[in-house]
Amino acid sequence: KEGKGRGKGKKAVAPAATGEAEWIAISSEGVPVLQQARDILHPGSCIIIRGAVQYKSDQPKVCFHKVPFEKGVSQTTYYTCDTCKINWVCSACASVCHADHKLTIYLKDHSPSWACCYCVKYRKCTLVKRKKKK
Repeated sequence: KEGKGRGKGKKAVAPAATGEAEWIAISSEGVPVLQQARDILHPGSCIIIRGAVQYKSDQPKVCFHKVPFEKGVSQTTYYTCDTCKINWVCSACASVCHADHKLTIYLKDHSPSWACCYCVKYRKCTLVKRKKKK
């Protein structure tokens, strides 16, 4: 039996009270499954995932210079790249642009006053696309 929809992109099938499975489609990107289904899941519920799952760690890395910035809220760990001899390399650039370099932590979980990454400043960043001069 089909039940009433529970919001955009969600469809419930057979109420849980009948002992039958209740299916919902999770469609909100970036919102945890348990948060989306908090009104439906109960202790002892079984979650079966069908289809592709993309973890945040599998998503493309973004340089801190390009992340939506909010002063006092945004945080990153900065590194020193001893190979390139620069400080203030964000964690995304440290893992991508400077992957094979000698790195040391410069500032851990820092809340900067602006979206800073010196990897971009020194033109070492492969995550930020530069505009070509005409």
